[in-house]
Amino acid sequence: MPGFPKHDTSIPDIYRARMRKQDFEKNGPANLNMIWTGDDHTGGPPTAPAQAADNDLSTGQIVDEISHSKYGKDSAIFVVEDDSQEWVDHIDGHRAPIQVISPYAQRTGAVDSHYYTQINMIRTTEQILGIHPMNQKDTAATPMATAFTGNPDYTPFDAVPNSTSLTLGVSPAPSCGADTPAAQDPDAAPAPTTAKIPAAEQQVAAQWQAWKAKQPFTGPNAKADTAPPSR
Repeated sequence: MPGFPKHDTSIPDIYRARMRKQDFEKNGPANLNMIWTGDDHTGGPPTAPAQAADNDLSTGQIVDEISHSKYGKDSAIFVVEDDSQEWVDHIDGHRAPIQVISPYAQRTGAVDSHYYTQINMIRTTEQILGIHPMNQKDTAATPMATAFTGNPDYTPFDAVPNSTSLTLGVSPAPSCGADTPAAQDPDAAPAPTTAKIPAAEQQVAAQWQAWKAKQPFTGPNAKADTAPPSR
């Protein structure tokens, strides 16, 4: 798309979504579309929560636009994060979540815990488009068949308004005025008012920190693919 902003966290992702919407309504989609919305890397004028909210909102707007269009019934959207790291638990930390959004994707909060990589995602995309693999790696990769179903649900997705102000931390206030967020979900857990660990949880927190310091996932003790050994 001509003029589409590259990776620049000073440009809100909702602008990218708006540009995408204008081009989509004029030209429709290509067979394969790659869209970068990277403000959740943070580092721009707003605070980190504001930029993460901007990224979430823009992603929702893009999905909303596609799923409500005439192309939605034949679309599959893969949302994958950059810089997969710091998932410190019993599995290697160099991993990231992926969302598969499609009428043919598993729904109702389904979680697929198969061991997939970005090569599997590429192989799946190739198979959907009916194109040949590029090299030996994606030729050997298994398509992400377990993420899909043969019983499509054509219900479109509606973007949810942001509940964190997108201009939070911007000083001076932008000429367009401060962003007013939507009301908080009454069912959501309240945000913590302090970073202090409650007394009843301090023993568990200390055990976690002691365990974390010994793990080989990141930092000075990092080792490649040590958990689980089969991977």
